[in-house]
Amino acid sequence: MEYSFVLNCSFIFDESSAGSFYKSSFTENFRVRVRYDGRITWAFGGEMSTICTLDMTFYPLDLQKCELQIENWAYNGLEVSLINKRSSIEMDAYEPNGVWTVVSTHTQHYNHTYVAEGDAHFPEIRFTLYLKRKALFYVLNLVVPCGLIIIVALAVFWLPADSGEKVSLGVTVLLAFSVFQLVIAEHTPVNSDFTPVLARMVLSIMSLSSMSVLTSIWILYLHHKDGSTSVPHCVKVFAFKGLAYILCMQASVPPVRKKKVAPKPTMINVDEESNGPRSPGVMSSSPDLISILDNLTFITDKLKEQDEEAIVIAEWRAVAKILDRFLFWASTFAIILIFVILISRQDLEH
Repeated sequence: MEYSFVLNCSFIFDESSAGSFYKSSFTENFRVRVRYDGRITWAFGGEMSTICTLDMTFYPLDLQKCELQIENWAYNGLEVSLINKRSSIEMDAYEPNGVWTVVSTHTQHYNHTYVAEGDAHFPEIRFTLYLKRKALFYVLNLVVPCGLIIIVALAVFWLPADSGEKVSLGVTVLLAFSVFQLVIAEHTPVNSDFTPVLARMVLSIMSLSSMSVLTSIWILYLHHKDGSTSVPHCVKVFAFKGLAYILCMQASVPPVRKKKVAPKPTMINVDEESNGPRSPGVMSSSPDLISILDNLTFITDKLKEQDEEAIVIAEWRAVAKILDRFLFWASTFAIILIFVILISRQDLEH
């Protein structure tokens, strides 16, 4: 029997229609079956496109819920009834997809009553699909590289200041995060309603990476500081007695050297022709010997100044090393805290 002899009900997709429910090929290629008792069976088929709103919060480890609502607005429930024979969608003809996995399906029947239509009810069938994204591709191409870049970003704090590559490595990591964020944006559907946790985390790590470059410049400034300015006492207490004890870096603290006061020689006048013995610590007032004594005093003072400058430089370098290690652990804790906060916040929202 031709399809043109059968009443064609106006079914529509509610709220998510991407086109008309019917197409000419759906009906022309499927015949109507009429039984002897007047029952008519018309099992037509075809491909129908629809749109579902995606929640990209946990992308690429997301679980989506897609609802398809089929309604009949031309006839009420007394004229045309919609009935779901099964509580789930039949998946016998389903072909596996490389991106999504159908976790479960559900069908449910509803009746909508409208007073304007004389309390007539209109039937509705709602199909619900729970889809889970296959995350292997995204884990290998997004999550794993992101974790490796984070490890390299933390390695900036372990790089010695004398290597000369501390700032350049930090800038390289920052540029890598920028490129990686563009890659994530290309693979993520455009949606301003939801921001993926991965994108938020990359943006947060980029901020920390920028701060690491600034702190690296500050650490290099302290490491290459000359001995003209001594380390303040409060900085010594904070770094050497506080952070060094907490970070178990007592070996990096330079030893405290006590200043030794050399006894001054006693000047007395003696006869130059006298060959008698001289007492230790006694110098002659001869002009030549006085000149030699002045030169030795100058050299001794200069060596003392160099030793004091070397001690001050060593203290500044120890302060820079301890602060660098402290910033490493602070950045590690901040990255873990950001990850926990983002995950816990999204769990509370859902």
